[in-house]
Amino acid sequence: EGRLNSAYAYGGPEGLLSVLCENFNLDVAYYLSVDFTAFVSVIDALGGVPLELSESEIRALNRLLPEGYEPLSPKDGVQNLKGAQALAYVRDRNSAMGDFDRTARQRKLISALFSRMGEGSFGDLFLVAERVIPFLETNLTSDVIMYFLRNCGEYLNFSTVCVSVPCEGSYSFDTLRGMEIIRWNREKNISFLYQTVYF
Repeated sequence: EGRLNSAYAYGGPEGLLSVLCENFNLDVAYYLSVDFTAFVSVIDALGGVPLELSESEIRALNRLLPEGYEPLSPKDGVQNLKGAQALAYVRDRNSAMGDFDRTARQRKLISALFSRMGEGSFGDLFLVAERVIPFLETNLTSDVIMYFLRNCGEYLNFSTVCVSVPCEGSYSFDTLRGMEIIRWNREKNISFLYQTVYF
C-alpha cells in the first residue's frame, strides 16, 4: 500500500504499467516514457503550442521559467508556448487544488499538442520523432515504432478523450506513514474508465 507514483520510482515504466493494469483492470502491453528534455524538444520542434491562458496562470508560469527565458506578457488570451514555457505551465502546483489543477493543465496541454501535431506536415512529424527518440524509454520494437510513424497522420485524426482518475465522488484524502495520500474507490474508477475511455 502506498502512492501510485512510487511504482515508477521503484519499478520504472514497466513497474508502473503493471500496477496500473492490476489496479484499473487494464490490458495494456506497451509503454512509451519521455522525460522533460523530450517534452521541451517536441514543442520547440513544432514551433510552440497555442494555449488559452489566464493572467494568473501566466504569472505562475513566469515564476517557474529557467533563467534566460523571456517571460510572457501577463494578460488573458491565447499564447504560443515554447517548450520551456509549456514545461513551466504544466509543473506549477501552487494553485487552489494543487495537484488536481496541475494534472488538468497537463491534459489541456497534451490535447493542444495533439491538435498542433495534426496540423503539421509529415516532415514536421518526422522532425519531432528525430528529436524525441533519443529520450524515449519504450518496450516497442523499432519496427512497430516505424509502423506508427508511417501511419501517424491517420492516428492524429482520431478523436481523443482526456479524463482524470480518481473520478469525482470516488476518493477521500488521508495520511499514510506521515504522507498525504488519496484513498480511492477501485470499482467506481474502473467503471468510469470503461464508460469514458474503453467503451
